[in-house]
Amino acid sequence: ANLSGANLYNANLSWANLSGANLSGATNLPSQFKTNLNILKLQKTKLLAAKYLGLDWKSPYQHTEYEVGKIYTASNFNTDERILCSTGINVASLEWCLRDTQCNITNYIYILVEFSSKDIIAIPYNSDGKFRVKKIKVIRKLTDKELKQAIEPL
Repeated sequence: ANLSGANLYNANLSWANLSGANLSGATNLPSQFKTNLNILKLQKTKLLAAKYLGLDWKSPYQHTEYEVGKIYTASNFNTDERILCSTGINVASLEWCLRDTQCNITNYIYILVEFSSKDIIAIPYNSDGKFRVKKIKVIRKLTDKELKQAIEPL
């Protein structure tokens, strides 16, 4: 749905699934429609997320090259939670990464990254697993075995 610029004051969004909706510029978004990922903001320990890269270890979108053990900090980031994809370091659940790449574990590298809750800059209202942080540490590349387990049907 394109809700860009919509004023949602008194809108009845009962049972609405805003996943993937364009909410840029929308106002009066009810807080109960925030994503369940907001629980991450309350965590006090180091957090983990995934990211996928091309075989050259570069992000397919920002073209940043990543390396295990290094820390990366975004100098430019967007904190607007109405915008699903924007500037910052985009990370996600492994499931989101696999869906976005159509479970292609041959042509992508999937990495595990670490961050703290204070580094979360935006968890979009309509997120289905992706969010933005300002700082990460690359922990390791996920193994083929881990990836195959993640996509194995029940």
